[in-house]
Amino acid sequence: MDMLNAMQLFSRVVVLNSFAAAAEEINSCHSTVNKKISNLEAKLGVKLLYRTTRRIWATEAGRDFYIHCKSITQSVNAAKESVGKPGTAACDALHLSAPTPLARKHLCRAIAKICRHLPQLTIEVHADDTYSNLEEQGYDLAIRIGESKNSNLISQSLFTTKLLLCAAPKYLKTHGSPNNISELEQHNCLTHRQGRGHNLWEFYTGKENQLHNLQVSGSLKTNNCDMLCEAARIGEGIIYAPAFIVETDIKNGALVSLLPENTGVPVGVYVLYPAKGLRPEKVRTFINTLKEELKILGCAPHMDNQNRPGHTHIKTLNIVRSELAEAGQ
Repeated sequence: MDMLNAMQLFSRVVVLNSFAAAAEEINSCHSTVNKKISNLEAKLGVKLLYRTTRRIWATEAGRDFYIHCKSITQSVNAAKESVGKPGTAACDALHLSAPTPLARKHLCRAIAKICRHLPQLTIEVHADDTYSNLEEQGYDLAIRIGESKNSNLISQSLFTTKLLLCAAPKYLKTHGSPNNISELEQHNCLTHRQGRGHNLWEFYTGKENQLHNLQVSGSLKTNNCDMLCEAARIGEGIIYAPAFIVETDIKNGALVSLLPENTGVPVGVYVLYPAKGLRPEKVRTFINTLKEELKILGCAPHMDNQNRPGHTHIKTLNIVRSELAEAGQ
């Protein structure tokens, strides 16, 4: 087995944390992959992986070696694609990490188009709200809500949205609704652990749009947007979430937009990929196609979802108050 193939195989074992899964990708078996990695270790004269009957993980030398393997593999694939026919890509996979709600709502159409354009490409989507390390976990690119401070990653803006205060009619009926930002301190505020300092909510208030910071608290903190929205829908508390995540619930009345006179802080949605090496065609194609699909959906770069043409009317708190009054509440 030549060194390049061995490095590629080792990279997949590290990413998948499994000999069996790596073997399945190359139509081989567990013992064969294990033997090839052992031969690689012998050739290098260093132990790359710790092994037990239940799991494998990289040694310190293995982690360092993996970073180089990943970079070299990406450069080789990019070089192959750069001299290939236009519109073609290497027969491999695109490994993508994306927040769960974005993956569910916006990625499917883009993925379908890319698969038609690059039929030999397999796209693996890791839908998770956890901020994974791209290089360590083997992702080609990631989509993130909020800017990345990692200087090793290139960031491209996809679109900008705003954070909206929301609660279910059931919660408002039981606990009342806040009349101003300060009254949020008296409410059960459900927070996203990887948000903007999750317990610190920021708003632009007043005619001069002054930035107002508020420390909130509540019964639930989670790193999962779907769980946060579901907790709000069943009446557990108030959430402060990106408009593109809650707009459907607001449209159908499951959630109500609160304090619309206050402006939510703008939040950017970005696609990230490693700065080192050439950018493979599969990555370029995915980014361009995703941007096209987002434009079709009404999400253009630096365009707020609430202000885009054709956006559905938000059911405000005043309407809900009127409905509650008519019901005798």
